[in-house]
Formats: sequence, C-alpha cells, structure tokens
Amino acid sequence: MEVYEKCRPELTFLETLAFEGMTSNTIILRKELLQKVMHDIGCLSDTYSDALHIGILKSFDNGQIGNQIQLEKHHYFVHLSFQEFFAARYLVRLLSNTTRDIAIQFIETHKYEKRLQLVFIFASGLLIQSENTQSIHRFWDTIFGTPHDLVGIRHMQLVTVCLDETQCDCAVPHRSQSISLLLNWIRFAFRQNNFKLQETIAITINACSKIQNLPEVQTEFASLFQAEAEDHRPHIATFIGKLNITDPQNQLLGSLLLQLEYNDAEIRTNACRALGRMGEKAATSEVIDRLFVALGDQSSSVRTKACSALGRMGE
Repeated sequence: MEVYEKCRPELTFLETLAFEGMTSNTIILRKELLQKVMHDIGCLSDTYSDALHIGILKSFDNGQIGNQIQLEKHHYFVHLSFQEFFAARYLVRLLSNTTRDIAIQFIETHKYEKRLQLVFIFASGLLIQSENTQSIHRFWDTIFGTPHDLVGIRHMQLVTVCLDETQCDCAVPHRSQSISLLLNWIRFAFRQNNFKLQETIAITINACSKIQNLPEVQTEFASLFQAEAEDHRPHIATFIGKLNITDPQNQLLGSLLLQLEYNDAEIRTNACRALGRMGEKAATSEVIDRLFVALGDQSSSVRTKACSALGRMGE
C-alpha cells in the first residue's frame, strides 16, 4: 500500500488516461487526449514524466526527449491489458465516491461490449479486494439491471467471468443468480441439442479458473447424464471433456464412470477423454481400475483414450 500511496498522482494520471482511451475506443492516445487529461486532473509535468518512467506508458516515437516535447507526441500503453487494468481502477474509483452516477451510466451503456469485457472483469476483482460493500453492490446491481442483452448469452458470459474473477466469493451480490444463469444456459443448450451454443458456453467456462470446480456446477454436469436423452450422452461427455476441471467431485467422476458401461463406443470414448482431461485429481483407485478395464475394450478408440487418460494422470 505504501507504493500505491507514494505513486498516487502517477496512478491517477494513468487511470484517467486509460479510461478516456477505452471510452474513446482508441489504443493510440493522441496528444490532444493526453493534454486534456492533464488539464482535467491538474497534472503537473513532473507527474507525467514520472508516469512515463514507470515503463507502462510509451511515446509513439523515439525522437527527441524532454517533457514538453513528449507532450507533443502520441502515446500508448505497452500492452492493451495494462490500459484495461488502469481503466478498471478508474471505474472502481468512480464507484466509490460522488461520481458513482458516471460509473453506473458507463456500465449500463457498455456492459455488453466485448472490447470492454476485461475492464469489467478487472473491476469485479478489484472491488472484492477493496471490501467496499457499497461499491460492490452498485457494480453488481448495475450489471444485473437494465438494459438487458436481448438474447441473453452475452449477459451470461459477462456475469460468469466477472464472478469467477472474484473467486466466486460469497460476498458477491447475485452470486447464486449468476451460477443459476450459467446452469440454465447449459440445460437449454443440451435440450435444444445446439452444438454451437454448447461450444460457446464451454469457451466461456474455460476463460474461468474457479466456477467449473464449484460443487453445485459439477453436480449439474453429472445430472445432465440422467436428465437428457441417451443420444445426447456423447455430446455431454464431449462438453465436460473440453472443460478445464482441476478439482473433480466424486459425483461427477462417478457419472463419467457409469458411461463406460454403455454399449455406445462413442459414449465410452468421450468419457475416457473427459477423465483424462482432469488429470491427476481424477486418479482415484476406482477411476484407475475402470480405465485399466477399458484398455481391453473391443473399440480401439476407447482403448486409445483410456491409455491416454492413464498417461495424463501421472504415476
């Protein structure tokens, strides 16, 4: 925290510049924008110089140096993720004081824009770290408030990745609603037998690190095998096999092992693939025993995937 306090003027400058750039949909920060930001926040040239020396903001060419000359150049953040992160810090700061209406309007207007998704993801994580309950509620209430995505898929994607950024913290408002929304979309995708939608949901989940390991989410994965028609089973196992599940629950492992008993070789193959994708965490004695049995399966594809799964589980 000492570093943040000492660098507050420079951080304020970088945050404001990043936010203005994201609002303007530009990564090349023109000199006019730079000068406007400095004027708006009352930034001294020394502050600008110090911000430039941090190494995150660069001038557009390597010509002459000097504060006044640099101010006449265009600038850019060395990577877009830096601009998104500093813009998120600015948004969090807006939410925590009398400028919250500006932040709320920004979220309402831009929450479904793909180019700003990382800004909202970073903001959700920063807010949880801040432990500012009012700001956290303002953010999530606005995300769940109007206007809504007409179809709904972008809303599900946004709340899923934002919730995951908080490590699915129980302090997050609308936490249960966010998880239910994801599960409802998964059920819908399989009831409609919509492979494209299933793929889209899998990509969204794989952008996360925590949500696919939640017990309630894995319970839903397991229940899909009982709830859906038998001809959907290969696709369910394929879907689960695409996910980065690093902490598989016993119920999910048990459901996948049951699929190894089906006559359909495709179901057995996809179940082996899903178990292999989970790696060492899936290596219970029961799973290993069943995979050894599968090494003698009449289908070569089942034998191949069972061998691969055992190999991925390590010693």
